Amino acid sequence: MNKIVHIVHWERSGIYSVAKELAVEGKKAGDVHEIFVIRRSKGGLDLFLSFFRMTKLLLSVLFRKNVFFHAHSFLPFLFMYFIKGAGAITFHNLYPYFSSSNKKDRLKRLIICKLVKHRSIRTSSVGRGVADAVLAGLHIASTVIFNGLRAERYSFSLPSGHKVVGTAGRLDDQKNYETLISAFAQCKDKSLVLKIAGEGVKRPILEKLISDLNLGARVQLLGHQNDMIGFYQGIDVFVCSSLYEGFGMVVAEAMFSGKSVISTNVGIALDFDDVRILRCGFDPEDITRAIDEWTQTSHEDIASWAHHNRVVALDNFTIGNVYRQYANLIWAENR
Repeated sequence: MNKIVHIVHWERSGIYSVAKELAVEGKKAGDVHEIFVIRRSKGGLDLFLSFFRMTKLLLSVLFRKNVFFHAHSFLPFLFMYFIKGAGAITFHNLYPYFSSSNKKDRLKRLIICKLVKHRSIRTSSVGRGVADAVLAGLHIASTVIFNGLRAERYSFSLPSGHKVVGTAGRLDDQKNYETLISAFAQCKDKSLVLKIAGEGVKRPILEKLISDLNLGARVQLLGHQNDMIGFYQGIDVFVCSSLYEGFGMVVAEAMFSGKSVISTNVGIALDFDDVRILRCGFDPEDITRAIDEWTQTSHEDIASWAHHNRVVALDNFTIGNVYRQYANLIWAENR
């Protein structure tokens, strides 16, 4: 029986969702999983409370026996391995520090590289693009294990038309939403509606851009959505405009939900040549072109894409398959 403690920086994140699904699957397999979260929300009070959580984590790492600690970001990695010298780390994104030249990021790369190479630490990446970046930037070979979802939670329904464009994620620079909104303004079909699910620091900037482009009636900032299943059912195509992604959980969710996908060449679009995704560049013109191409695509072709993508998702992104890979390739020593 494995006893795994997953350490996650933020509670409201895709990483936390993946850890929860792994814990549920672990219970079925007879393993014991715990999730330790450092930050539960933003703000001064939670930052203060996080010091107590990290103290609890420190004591746990020091004194708990026969437990395998699995970090899911850089800060837990430091905490765990300076003390324990063993465990696992998963790289969940194409983080800029992999290649940045500033001193802080170079130091971060050096620390990770030294600790992984000189201690008993197993590494995994959530995509082939991430694994390549880890190898190039950190000189570490990592096992590729995609993120997993519970397929039965998603309702597979083909798009009803060519009207509602959707996207989801934090309102931050990574998601490139300013470019997406600018591209949407140039689309030929002026009856299209864009729905953006998510919250973040760029909301005021996006609100101003929407106003400046006179898109108030056509672009909706929905905020954080508790019912993402309903969100996917209410759109016709999903657009990933990100500048970088490790895996792209929302793209996988859209594939399980039967929706067409337009994506920059990141995450799943980068890792899988055979998925039926309309790929585009990172500038407004390319994203506009891809959306316009989608509006002209026949319902028969869209249905064919959707069924094909669901098969790819079932083969690669189900939580049961992903759990078995972690159990066999990352946690196996702990048995």
